[in-house]
Amino acid sequence: MERLTKRLTSGVADYDFSEGCYFADGQSNEVAKSAFKQNCLERLADYEDTERGPAEIQALSRLFDYILKGSKSLKEQLAMHIRLRELAEVDKDRRVVVLPCKVGELWRDQDTGRVVKITDVRYGMKWEDDTSVTYDYSDGSHGGALWDAFRDHFVRVDTEK
Repeated sequence: MERLTKRLTSGVADYDFSEGCYFADGQSNEVAKSAFKQNCLERLADYEDTERGPAEIQALSRLFDYILKGSKSLKEQLAMHIRLRELAEVDKDRRVVVLPCKVGELWRDQDTGRVVKITDVRYGMKWEDDTSVTYDYSDGSHGGALWDAFRDHFVRVDTEK
């Protein structure tokens, strides 16, 4: 996007008139400057019409950059956008749980000292002695309370030493 403004050394914003606003001899072209200022007003009005502040625009820009970075094609970008919308919708219903662990990680029960290897973050885990613990959510409940309890009683085992 072409900038229409610049910051003076004092930090004050000013018009950044293009070369077209001046005649060949360096004299100011007031008609061109007037058109430039009108263009600035139109762009400002377009921005204000979004009803979003600078922080919101920057956050949306970072999100869009994230989507573009992780997607190679327009089809992948659209799929990512759809997935983010789906997650936002279920998050409104408080049906999104950010799990505290990843498959393959080791965690230690702070009460017993036993170590578990996470085998499936949705339904269960397996103790080092191959004893499995499985949770049934067939009644429609979600594991949010389970994972909160997990975080309270388990600590991740640091395998990098």
